[in-house]
Amino acid sequence: MEKLTATASKTTFPDWYSPETGIYSSKHPTIPLPADPFLDVVSFIFSHHNHNGRTALIDSSSGISISYSKILPLVKSVASGLSNMGIKQGDVVLLLLPNSIHFPIVFLGVLYLGGIVSTMNPLSSELEVKKRITDCNACIAFVELKKAGKFQPLGIPVIGVPENANLDEKSNDFEAFYMLLYSKGDVGVKPVIRQQDTAAIMYSSGTTAASKGVVLTHRNFISMVELFVKFEASQYEYSSTDNVYLAVLPMFHIYGLSLFVVGLLSLGSSIVVMRKFDVSETVKVIERYGVTHFPVVPPILTALTRTAKGVCGNSLKCLKLVSCGAAPLFAKTIQDFVEVLPHVDFIQGYGLTESTAVGTRGLNTEKFQKYSSIGLLAPNIEAKVVDWIAGTLLPPGGSGELWIRGPGVMKEYLNDGEATALTIDKDGWLHTGDVVYTDHDGYLYVVDRLKEIIKYKGFQIAPADLEAVLISHCEILDAAVIPAIDKECGEIPVAFVVKRQGSMLTQEAIINYVAEQVAPYKKVRKVIFTQSIPKSAAGKILRRELKCSLTSKLYSTQIQYNIGVKAVTNFDHIAQTVQICHHHSKQFSFKSQSPVKRNSRTKTPIGVYNGSQNVYNQSYLIKPWAPIRVLEHRFLQMGPQETCSSRGISKKSMSSEGSTSTSSSSISQKVIGVLHLLVSLGIILAMDKLLKKAFMAAAIKFPSALFGMFCIFSVLVILDVTIPAAATSLMNFFEPALLFIQRWLPLFYVPSLVVLPLSVKDIPAASGVKICFITAGGWLASLCVAGFTAIAVRKMVKTEMTDAEPMAKPSPFSPLEMWAWSGVFLISFVVALLYRTALGTAARTCLPFLLASTVLGYMVGSGLPSGVKKVFHPIICCALSADFAALAFGYLSQSGLDPVLGYYLTKVSSNPGAGDVLMGFLGSVILSFSFSMFKQRKLVKRHAAEIFTSVIVSTLFSLYSTAFVGRLVELEPALTVSILPRCITVALALSIVSFFEGANSSLTAAVVVVTGLIGANFVQAVLDKLNFRDPIARGIATASSAHGLGTAALSAKEPEALPFCAIAYALTDFETRRVLESQEDTESDKMHGIPSSSSHQALSP
Repeated sequence: MEKLTATASKTTFPDWYSPETGIYSSKHPTIPLPADPFLDVVSFIFSHHNHNGRTALIDSSSGISISYSKILPLVKSVASGLSNMGIKQGDVVLLLLPNSIHFPIVFLGVLYLGGIVSTMNPLSSELEVKKRITDCNACIAFVELKKAGKFQPLGIPVIGVPENANLDEKSNDFEAFYMLLYSKGDVGVKPVIRQQDTAAIMYSSGTTAASKGVVLTHRNFISMVELFVKFEASQYEYSSTDNVYLAVLPMFHIYGLSLFVVGLLSLGSSIVVMRKFDVSETVKVIERYGVTHFPVVPPILTALTRTAKGVCGNSLKCLKLVSCGAAPLFAKTIQDFVEVLPHVDFIQGYGLTESTAVGTRGLNTEKFQKYSSIGLLAPNIEAKVVDWIAGTLLPPGGSGELWIRGPGVMKEYLNDGEATALTIDKDGWLHTGDVVYTDHDGYLYVVDRLKEIIKYKGFQIAPADLEAVLISHCEILDAAVIPAIDKECGEIPVAFVVKRQGSMLTQEAIINYVAEQVAPYKKVRKVIFTQSIPKSAAGKILRRELKCSLTSKLYSTQIQYNIGVKAVTNFDHIAQTVQICHHHSKQFSFKSQSPVKRNSRTKTPIGVYNGSQNVYNQSYLIKPWAPIRVLEHRFLQMGPQETCSSRGISKKSMSSEGSTSTSSSSISQKVIGVLHLLVSLGIILAMDKLLKKAFMAAAIKFPSALFGMFCIFSVLVILDVTIPAAATSLMNFFEPALLFIQRWLPLFYVPSLVVLPLSVKDIPAASGVKICFITAGGWLASLCVAGFTAIAVRKMVKTEMTDAEPMAKPSPFSPLEMWAWSGVFLISFVVALLYRTALGTAARTCLPFLLASTVLGYMVGSGLPSGVKKVFHPIICCALSADFAALAFGYLSQSGLDPVLGYYLTKVSSNPGAGDVLMGFLGSVILSFSFSMFKQRKLVKRHAAEIFTSVIVSTLFSLYSTAFVGRLVELEPALTVSILPRCITVALALSIVSFFEGANSSLTAAVVVVTGLIGANFVQAVLDKLNFRDPIARGIATASSAHGLGTAALSAKEPEALPFCAIAYALTDFETRRVLESQEDTESDKMHGIPSSSSHQALSP
């Protein structure tokens, strides 16, 4: 039987904790729940509705909305339509839908009829969907319109739901769904629905084993609305009807479902629905719709914080509250957020699928601002904290498994009485599997997790599900899956695999095998081969041993502690030692030698609890499943109590040796990192130089770097097929150089823009206006043609778009870098002013300050608010900075602007200027694109048809439309020829127009630069306006229309689009050269009396 600890019985406790029973009560007053047993959740939501004049649901991309006055009629129509189709009370309806304004309508319509809803991730595989249908006995499914055909063979009726179509407009594409919405009738005699009736079957991994159906009743949902959503809204002074929520969290997950599908509709708040999270788009949506409340999961919070830093806090002023849940959150992440957005309130909450998302909720007051806490118990909720080893009930301050009891707790697990009994005991306590402690104010903190489930970006992954897939492989004898900590995703699945003897199975083959059978978020991310899987006598996998093994493989030799006479080099051992000490002695104090970071608003340490018995610092608490946190501080020091000495822990040796070794290790790692960067970057530069020399020797008039790019890409692909480890090693080796190039990418395209005034000064004004018209209009037209062609071809070949592989983003610029370059600029400017030829020539002497001014302009431009960047791109700031520096020098030296710009880009290798130095990297930049292309090789292969077709079509369109419009506006033939290659690189454009008699090479360079400038400044806004959402369409459209500068501008914010920019970049050059050279051959044929084709005549000015 459970019993209280001896320590607890002698201590005075607050009134919300009972030492006799060990029960924690909510500090909030009890809320009376509806007593009517014949009440369903839909009737409850709309029973006191007076929000008819307000907007309920808004699609973020299209702006299409549904008002509160239309919600209930549409819900009733769906119920009536389903009834007409034969769906009756108790039938299960499967929802395989992403976020949309239609999701709540369908969900509530099923419940109004008395049906039962089971939601599922729309990315689930066909095998997973079939298993779900069988398990919950679903009789009809709602799926995405574009996937309706894929799921037709499931054996049940399938209804396609459009993404964001206007519900008032009938369309043949979604006629079945439209007919359901406007079925012109009511359910008839509404079925009798009781609070205890099942409303939904949500799937969860519970505490162990495979996914199980969580049976939730109408009473559970009514309790959730009252105790979670309505109660939280009541804690704030402002009216809930004025709140605007952003729905990014998936509605098929209990977190999103409880808020956006059910709860918030009872408040009259507006809900802006986003189909998929994209941080840049999210910031735009927040500003566009005046979002006030944003529920998030940790990866979204991290991305939002980084973006908010980039816009200098000038955005997101409308935000009032950000709440986080679904997965553990690092204290550093919280601190960064509250410092970057000090005007936004931040809270955490806790709930489970099994508790209908009801559990705890954060609440900040003038007295309490505990951001790292998951908050206080919700009203009507009771809790216990139980020692998971001894079974004793723990008082405030003790860490144990959380048990909760209340009206939100589920009815049962579907068809699994054994799992239900293990999770909910005879007294109604739900055993959560999460380890928590409560501070002296009643706030709860999550410490650890006993559960085996893996939380990837807030999504639950059951190890047993992946293990079943792995074991099904004919060459795998045994397998186990455990989580590994990942800073971006929270946790990732790692598989330990035992192969058959003699098997040649590779890690990548296993990863691909699993990926083909599960949803993308469930993929195994790492495979480790082992001789055996550790198991208990009962046959249960000993996952803790595997975690220890994984920790040892990944982190051993990183840090050492002298504990007694034994040197421990394994983080898990350290964690276990600390936990053992903590478990047996409540006298321990965890401290960090590094100063605790404090919150800027409260001046109190984040995550710190100072109770009567214990002192916790959650920022530095070591856990077996979170070894990375050990790296966040320099060493661990136990408190000065007698227990430490009794265990033989030497504080002196730990502090002195630990800090010294860590310091020297840090310095050596930095030195090695710099050397790694220099070597990898040097090799890329050397490859570029060798290729240039070879092409010059062979008199090949084509950019050698483009040839090199495809060669490197081909080598990587071949290695990936034959020796995957070699391809991975190459990618890892060149990673520092690639990040360096990506960080400074726009700089390498700026020189031609800086000297633009020299290129256009001799163009007549009238011709200049015509050229500007052709250039601007041609850019927009080429972008549209490329993007829409890509999407059209994708639809024709029926290629389903999948997510791009995430690309690493370079670090932002530091104040130290800014000051360093500022110093270089000032010193070199003064030196050049006083000593004009200090470095031999005027160009060399001006090089340092002109280079520094270019770099400073880019740094300043990168730090501008996002709103300013929309009209003043960092590339423009970069070029203007160099021009102003040249203007200032020309004025002070009385030499004028033109000579100084001539020093900037001399195009003489023996006397280079700043622009020549930067352009010297262009070849290396293009070579680096091959690695980005390789990272996205699966998407490249999958979408090859649309990539090649759209580039060829847009290139031909660009050339022929430019020639046609040039004739139409009566532009001089020589000038028309000069601007034909406006969508390709300057180098290739100049080499091509050199074949044409009378062409103005300076104008060619200027038009290419201006086209790139327009693209750099407006491409992202136009892509968003045209609803090009995927990296393929965005990359192709950008590079096909704005080439280098556009590519640099887009990839700086969207690195996932860079590979497709690179492919379009190269293919556009190839196709343009082919067409124009064939035109040049035609001109030669005409001189010899040979007739030309009509297509070639079209290009002739």
